[in-house]
Amino acid sequence: MNRWKTPPAGSARETAASLSEAAAEELDEFRDLFVERQALESSAEYDSARLSDVRRRLGSLAPAVQRHLETLGGALVAFEDARVSGRTRRDPLPLTYIAAFGGPEDYAAHGESLVGALETAAERYRSGEGGEERLERRRRRRRSSRSSRAMRRVLVWGAVAVLALTFYVVGLMTLGDWSPGGAPDPVPPVEASPGAR
Repeated sequence: MNRWKTPPAGSARETAASLSEAAAEELDEFRDLFVERQALESSAEYDSARLSDVRRRLGSLAPAVQRHLETLGGALVAFEDARVSGRTRRDPLPLTYIAAFGGPEDYAAHGESLVGALETAAERYRSGEGGEERLERRRRRRRSSRSSRAMRRVLVWGAVAVLALTFYVVGLMTLGDWSPGGAPDPVPPVEASPGAR
């Protein structure tokens, strides 16, 4: 059996479905953590260690969650509001990054809309939407990775070959085989004496 052949269509559909479910689970986890962060930071007394854990997990999930949203065509962005944050207006940042890395003053105006968007996106993934797109993205990344590895192998072996050839040539020249003037002078032909027969 050829283990490199393309998997059957049923297997691809199953993989797409599993990718959709995994995306929905990450969206749900991010939403729950964000809601917990809001509750912790709005409380007069909260567990700072737990808040640190929540923010750390939000930060690790943010890139994947943003990709899930973009796959569905709903990349959520928001300008940092200078009136709220006290900073100058800058390029738009994804809401997921504001939720993970911003302060309460940054996400306060967008918290409700982000929670609603995460719930909607998770439902869409569970209905089977977005799985094929994620599968195709994964395939493209794998093809690109294989191509990069093959190119690196070619470059490495090329460098090894050049290095080996250089050592070989230098060795021969050091021994005098190929060095200019390294070969012995040609021996003149011996002329026969007039009396020789």
